[in-house]
Amino acid sequence: MRVQIERSHKYDCRMTKKCSIDVCELHAKVITKEILEEVPRVRWMLSGDIQAAYDGDPAAKSIEEVILSYPSIVSIATYRMAHLLYKRGIPLMPRIMSEYAHGLTGIDIHPGAKIGRNFFIDHGTGTVIGETTIIGDNVKLY
Repeated sequence: MRVQIERSHKYDCRMTKKCSIDVCELHAKVITKEILEEVPRVRWMLSGDIQAAYDGDPAAKSIEEVILSYPSIVSIATYRMAHLLYKRGIPLMPRIMSEYAHGLTGIDIHPGAKIGRNFFIDHGTGTVIGETTIIGDNVKLY
């Protein structure tokens, strides 16, 4: 992760000429440490999202089924990690991540959107959640 963050910063530095490239390595180390410290919170958030999917879909047979086969879980998990990078101003990576998930699932969640706890999207193909979107806690999209 650190290497990719560093590469993203170096790209941005070359394109904008806002900083010297030697700053990128140090910044990448700091950002990587911050993100790794947030992984337990992201895991907790995803646990709530998975439970919301299970509780919100009468067709769900088990938590395992939700984790392994619901496209919205892929999209939301990717969003939650991409959002951490986006909040820290990491260029390119968050958008690449969200576009990858979009291609897999048909669900387009911009990494700048603000999404609360226990979020579930049912039948999400074609769903678009833009950068300025704010979604509170305990929301289910059908």
